[in-house]
Amino acid sequence: MLWMYQIIEKGSVSFESDWIEIPYEYTSSGHIKIYLEVDGTKYPFIVDSGASNILFGDSQGLSNEFKGFSFSVDSNDKPSFVKIRSVESITIGTLTGNDLRFKIIEYSADCEGEAIGIIGKEAMRHHVWQFLPERNMIRIAKSQDHITHFPNEDTIKLRRNKYSHHLYARISIDGRKSNSYFVDTGSNGKITTPLDSTWKVQEASKVFGRTSKGLGGIDKTASYIFRIDSLNFKNGGGTKGPMDISVSDRKFKALGSAFLRNFNFTLDWKNKQMILAPLEKQRFIYRDFGARLNVDEDGVFVTTIIENSSAYQAQLEVGQRIDKVNGVLASELDGCTLVEKVNESDTLKLTFKKEDEINSVNLLRENLFN
Repeated sequence: MLWMYQIIEKGSVSFESDWIEIPYEYTSSGHIKIYLEVDGTKYPFIVDSGASNILFGDSQGLSNEFKGFSFSVDSNDKPSFVKIRSVESITIGTLTGNDLRFKIIEYSADCEGEAIGIIGKEAMRHHVWQFLPERNMIRIAKSQDHITHFPNEDTIKLRRNKYSHHLYARISIDGRKSNSYFVDTGSNGKITTPLDSTWKVQEASKVFGRTSKGLGGIDKTASYIFRIDSLNFKNGGGTKGPMDISVSDRKFKALGSAFLRNFNFTLDWKNKQMILAPLEKQRFIYRDFGARLNVDEDGVFVTTIIENSSAYQAQLEVGQRIDKVNGVLASELDGCTLVEKVNESDTLKLTFKKEDEINSVNLLRENLFN
């Protein structure tokens, strides 16, 4: 998630119909992805209600006139200056954006080309966006009169920053004092909240190593996975647990897409509302091998271990070089195929050399909390 202290916004968004529906899918990292059309060619973009419009470089030559620089601070509190350029015309069905501003940043995803940029809040705020996970469809509408309503839905009042257009929900976790959280479809986790004296770390599973590799770069802060039993919105609605959330010494607070995908959910900037209708089958509990792997020029290595997980019990270590993943040589894996191998089943076999001996461990995808 990337947010701005200064917003440079020009251009216009027009809509020829009352509503459209477009399909969406998830990237290997769990971000929501749609396809936009520029000059007759479709390109994949991440949908991020917590970010500005972004191009990850511009090897496709989509941007036009240089519009200046803007000062940004990412989700790890890292400041930077970014270039601002315009894109002449973008279409999503009958929705058209003309002369929209995009930040140009250098970012390399694990799966190269999986997404070339972000459609963010500056483009999204003009309409109502409804996400329907059971059909993997997004309905974009002129008003709530043109979305699908459900009998068990909760309408939650949000706060909106009038300068940056971020949306915030006031949330209380397990009876704690309520705080403002970004409603952030660009955060691929469930719930992220800061560590303070109300959290007892001895009740959590610690995260060893780095905890994320997003647009904000590598996060090396202290991080924990906690189980909670309830989440309540100050202005209506709530969810019973158990569920797990990420707690760290970062200041960042967000309600992410892994939580929101348990609902038919709608974001309405004009009325400052979110509508949540729970799906029949919801999954809030963390099921994981407990190890994060990544690829560099030397092959595959372990970046993260989660306490009490299968990887932790197998005594894997952060930094351990891996020779094979499910029988495939590490030298044959890039970032994208590595993700495919990790996700292909609930068992992960890793082979590695330690103290000149060949070792193999079979990791199981399990709940961290019963």
